[in-house]
Amino acid sequence: MKRLHADILSRLATLLLCCAVLGSCSDSTALPGDDDDAPRVVLSFTINTGDTTGSRAYDHTDETEDPGNTMERMIVTDNSRIYVFNHNGGSLVTAIDMNTVHLTPAGDNRYRVTIELEKSLFGNADSPVIDLAVVANLAGQPDAPASLEALASQSYAFAAPTAGTGIPMWGCMKDVALRTSATSGGTINLLRAYAKVVIELGETVPSNYTVTAQLTTTTNRFYAAPYDDETHTIADPSDYDDMKAPFAPRVGSSSMTIGSYPDDKLTFYVPEARANEGNRLTLDILDGEGNPIEGFSGSNIYIALYSDNTPGEHLPLLRNHIYTYQLDLTSGIQVRVRKWGYHKIEFDM
Repeated sequence: MKRLHADILSRLATLLLCCAVLGSCSDSTALPGDDDDAPRVVLSFTINTGDTTGSRAYDHTDETEDPGNTMERMIVTDNSRIYVFNHNGGSLVTAIDMNTVHLTPAGDNRYRVTIELEKSLFGNADSPVIDLAVVANLAGQPDAPASLEALASQSYAFAAPTAGTGIPMWGCMKDVALRTSATSGGTINLLRAYAKVVIELGETVPSNYTVTAQLTTTTNRFYAAPYDDETHTIADPSDYDDMKAPFAPRVGSSSMTIGSYPDDKLTFYVPEARANEGNRLTLDILDGEGNPIEGFSGSNIYIALYSDNTPGEHLPLLRNHIYTYQLDLTSGIQVRVRKWGYHKIEFDM
């Protein structure tokens, strides 16, 4: 009996030792950052893609702003990212693909975003301060930009947007202090990276006329951010009304031909370009029998201020601005430039 008792105790001891070894092996293979119980902070904020008080550049005029159509306000989450940086020029903390984040509708063109960040990402900081950037609708974004400025200085080749791609947008929010467990941030207003050019038919253009247009600009690259390539700084939202078109992305001219009028309007999108006589529209107008209309066909319309049929100061093509040309065969063409809002320019052919 004593031998049997001793044998049982020996087997139990062996079993306990094996369990201890297996438990130790299991702990040693746990991957860093995979601990579901790791201390985290929760950050919630709002993204705005079209509200008239937020996402457009400041408008000095009194005319009605345009909130944009569905394609101009959409977010394609597969090509959108949220970047978290340590505040004040600090390094990247993490980049989050937006298709892994739940967007909760929070009113017209607004979405509430909630992200979780492991506290270990911030070292020993009790209340870390971060800068947030959102880059939407843009493929080929950098995986690990060194800083917010490095992200903003990244340039991209222009591609005409479609209903499946949306328009590249940028927004940032700086100096966000993370509380112990949960922080409710403010609103990141997204600014469209392209200018919009619209040609409208006036009432004097017969419905059987055909109008085509070609736009030539001096650049075919763009920054996602409103980035000043001379000072190497990002335009603050309060400075959007004074921002300049960039120079560095310019690599040559870009020419786009638009088809005939659908629904009395032609619309297309272009990257920013500095004021230059190379930025122009070329119109061709044919009557109902296919004959060119004298004085209009082949005419160049510059992106400029006009006085007495003469182009004066050339205008830059600025992101988030709309350049509207109203074609009238009797009184000429009116050009209105607005900030996705109107500055009216009038001239006669």
